[in-house]
Amino acid sequence: MIKYILLFTLLIATSGSFAQQTPKATYTIDQLVNIALKNDPLYSIAQMDSQIYRLQYAQSLSALLPKLDMSFDTRYNVKQQSFILPTSAFGGTDGGYKRLLQGTPWNANLAFDGSMPLFNASSLANRKLAGMKRTKAMIDLESRKQQLTYDISLLYFQLSTLQSLDAIYRQQESAKKEILTTATQKLAKGTATQIDLEQASVDVELSAYNRELNAIQIENTVAKIERITGKLDGALVTVSNTSLLSSYAILSAETDLSSRPDMRLAQQTSSELLQISKVAKWNYLPTLNLNGRLATQAFRQTFDLMSANPWYAYSYVGVELKLSIFQGGFRMQSTKIAQLEAEKSKARLSDLERQAQSELIESQNNYRLAQFEMKLRAKELEAYQLREKSMIDKVALGAASSADLAKLNAEYTSIMKNMLNATEQALKSALNHKKALGNL
Repeated sequence: MIKYILLFTLLIATSGSFAQQTPKATYTIDQLVNIALKNDPLYSIAQMDSQIYRLQYAQSLSALLPKLDMSFDTRYNVKQQSFILPTSAFGGTDGGYKRLLQGTPWNANLAFDGSMPLFNASSLANRKLAGMKRTKAMIDLESRKQQLTYDISLLYFQLSTLQSLDAIYRQQESAKKEILTTATQKLAKGTATQIDLEQASVDVELSAYNRELNAIQIENTVAKIERITGKLDGALVTVSNTSLLSSYAILSAETDLSSRPDMRLAQQTSSELLQISKVAKWNYLPTLNLNGRLATQAFRQTFDLMSANPWYAYSYVGVELKLSIFQGGFRMQSTKIAQLEAEKSKARLSDLERQAQSELIESQNNYRLAQFEMKLRAKELEAYQLREKSMIDKVALGAASSADLAKLNAEYTSIMKNMLNATEQALKSALNHKKALGNL
């Protein structure tokens, strides 16, 4: 098989005239991917999402750490509160009452409040969920990069085929112009007919039309690449097909699908939904916190907080246990919903695994088909070269016309086009194989 690939690539190497036209820049696939990563809005969004989820994961730790707050307030009681006591409490007669004012017109409070969670299952679970979301964001970022690599590679292979065809069309057009010149000379000598001349002229026009049509397809493909990568500095010139085949048309022997971003994302989603179902159950558990306060208060007749009148300090330390008894069935329904969502994610993961296996097998089969077709086209080219040599001899001897040679030459373009398409299919199938493995 290698000799057919070498034969083909040797032929294409001679068609590198396209690269000598007027390019301003030459790009490899890796360079195009790097440009796309800088300019792609979706990749930038994925990067920002990854940063956000990393920060949210760091933020989730705060729910498990001690808290300390300071507060200060001062107020003026426009109308002081009061309460009633019996006059007997002050040595008076029974049955009487006396109104007493509560507090002073001015008072101030300074306090330090601290709390520390001793047990909070929801906070622990939420931190784990935040870690899973962070991982998913990283997978999304990698998935976008692989998608860009895949899209650019497909267009790159297509562009390589079109550029090789451009060289072939130019060679054919040049050859047919020579046939037209020869037919003109023979017509003047009387060894060719007017029909031979007209046929040669039409063949030149057809070659020009094919080349122009192919040039438009090249422009469209470049435009598609620029739509993905952003504006590029000049025309794209691909590397030789020899390098493309040796670098990209190689099937990996691996069969492990766990590296695929979509597979990893599905697995992570399944784990996340399973964790959510656990969180729903953990909501039944109590929370336990250690709370404390260190505070002082001042009471003044006037606004004079710095006077010698004392501040009255107080403090406390305590444990708070909180257990939700009944929430109208909300927790029970949430638990069932979360369990069903977890089961759904397992089913999706199983379906994705089957699909990935199918993609892997299909890419392998397509690669084998492309190799066989390359072998077939190489044999067709070999047979064509023998027929061409025979026809050239016949034309020289006068046993065949230039029109016969032109008709035969038309087969060359078709053979080479089929061979280029087979090469492109081999490259694409190898690329699909790598995509199926998640190794782009």
